[in-house]
Amino acid sequence: PVARAHAQEARNLARGLASWGARCRDTGQRSWNRVVAVCEAGGQDIGAAVVRAGLAVADPRYGAAYRDEEAAARRE
Repeated sequence: PVARAHAQEARNLARGLASWGARCRDTGQRSWNRVVAVCEAGGQDIGAAVVRAGLAVADPRYGAAYRDEEAAARRE
């Protein structure tokens, strides 16, 4: 529900970061037979930025990544 309500805002944030020249790294994990990757743009982790902005949540199936960002977003 939150993701749907803020999908456009999340897309805009990701596009803005990607315009800086995004680079993605395959983590070797798969979700529904799709690549799980970590992407950075301008030295900033795009996933972390989206979670920190409160537009996505950390997925514990892929480790502790973004847990701190999600906690910070929930506090704000």
